[in-house]
Amino acid sequence: MYYLGVSKASGVSSAVITGTGAFISLLMAVYVFRYEQMTSRKAAGCLAGFAGILVMNGAALFQSDVACGGGELLILISQVFSAVSAAFIKKFTQSQSAVMLSGWQFAAGGLALAASGLLAGGSIPAGSLSGWAVILYLAFVSAAAYTLWGLLLREYPLSRVGIYNCLIPVAGVFWSAALLQETAQAFSPRTLAAMGLVVFGVWLVNRPAPSGNPGQKE
Repeated sequence: MYYLGVSKASGVSSAVITGTGAFISLLMAVYVFRYEQMTSRKAAGCLAGFAGILVMNGAALFQSDVACGGGELLILISQVFSAVSAAFIKKFTQSQSAVMLSGWQFAAGGLALAASGLLAGGSIPAGSLSGWAVILYLAFVSAAAYTLWGLLLREYPLSRVGIYNCLIPVAGVFWSAALLQETAQAFSPRTLAAMGLVVFGVWLVNRPAPSGNPGQKE
């Protein structure tokens, strides 16, 4: 749903909607799966992170002439499913290996997507050796990142891990500066202000509660 949505939505609206993932994960953890309790600190931290994404993309979003449609809705639905997935990972990694769980998820999900694609008339093109090397590299990066995600969710509350998702669109701007020489946007006052808000949100969610034990996982 995410990639179908991105193909139909603008990059700006995609980044903003993706930024809601941290807040959706918090709501799932608190009100659906009952893993933790809502606090003003957690809510403020998620809102600060989302505010950073809006600061970086908001002007372009409101100036866009493209009306919200199916693409934006698909991206939002994908964030809901992602939050549910994170909650299930939190549950099952308490008794199962995060590495094996991630491997089975990728194998089962990959086979299901490949089968549905082939049934819908798709095909796997015969690419070059370098092209397949890139595919294998991207597959490894995704699997490694998802495994680390599972290991972190096993040890820490969902809200404390999920807030780092707000860093993704901001980090993307800095990677664009490094790889595509887009330095003007990366070091603009708007981007630096967005990074400050996101970092503040991450700190707010992860700092120990004033009355709690600093070594205790909240």
